Amino acid sequence: MTDRPEAILEQRLREALDRIPGYRGYRLKEERRDADRRVRAAVADAYAVELARVERIGRDLANARRLGDISTVERASQAIRHFSDRVRSVTPGYGGLFGDRDIDGVALDQLRLFDEGLLMGVEEIRPSVDRLEAAFSAGQPLGPAADEISGAIEDQLTRLDRRNEVIETGKALSRDSVAAALKPLSAVLPPEVFSAQPGDAISILGDDFLVSGTIDVDGRPLGFRLFRIARDPEEWLFVSREPNGLMVRMTAVEAPPSGTTIPETSLRMQTGGAGDGEIIGEQGSSGLRAVRYALLNDADDPDAYGLVLDWDGERQAFAGRRIEPIDVEVFRRTETAQQ
Repeated sequence: MTDRPEAILEQRLREALDRIPGYRGYRLKEERRDADRRVRAAVADAYAVELARVERIGRDLANARRLGDISTVERASQAIRHFSDRVRSVTPGYGGLFGDRDIDGVALDQLRLFDEGLLMGVEEIRPSVDRLEAAFSAGQPLGPAADEISGAIEDQLTRLDRRNEVIETGKALSRDSVAAALKPLSAVLPPEVFSAQPGDAISILGDDFLVSGTIDVDGRPLGFRLFRIARDPEEWLFVSREPNGLMVRMTAVEAPPSGTTIPETSLRMQTGGAGDGEIIGEQGSSGLRAVRYALLNDADDPDAYGLVLDWDGERQAFAGRRIEPIDVEVFRRTETAQQ
């Protein structure tokens, strides 16, 4: 366990979408509408719980004949109701994300971030609702807490607007605009290189490489990507989804026929899990597939890492050494983000 607030927040973000039954993200084109519907329903239901709490205070004010405070609380309840209604009433269009053309992978990553932000947003307004209830019980002024709720909802509306922009256009926004809309959650955004695509360039300590393929693992408890940055010999960059998380420069090695021990190394399993994986190369995408993974480490050499992937019997293995995130830069093949 960790006591770092940013690590706890990052874990809660990762768990937010996992709580939606049947959600598998937007990678599969035929499931995008269903994923959008599931997310919007989960967001609206979460905010409905807080709306019910605020409306209960309004009824109690009326029963207590505190008529002067009713309008103050009604402003807060109207803000939550308006937001919830907008979330439920959005009608997905036929272009953009839901069209037939290929969608920029960066846009899909951003859509997931906005979904996480909207789901986590309810936890941003909950303390204000707590303060509103406490102020009501103590007979104190209700204005400050009610204004906090309204302000937090304005932030959620901004997130919703930016999310809808990605859906309608199918294009990525600038990283700065995403970070601005997701404050304070932007502190736990994945590193920029995590959204690199085939054709992008990656620089490591001044050495330039071209991404020619990716392996994306949306796993629990760990999500990560591998970027193929060289072919002869084959070399990969492992990037954890966590902000300032693990990065490892790896080569493909012989995979063990079973277990998680890579031959001729002292690497032993550090963590393991399972999830959905996707391989993207010059021939296109493999589609989502179930995958199990094991991340390995050497107790006597903390910079040495290994990775074993098991795709229902098809196994891959990689080994290499940790690098510092500050030493890695990504350069887009084309401008994929709007300013």
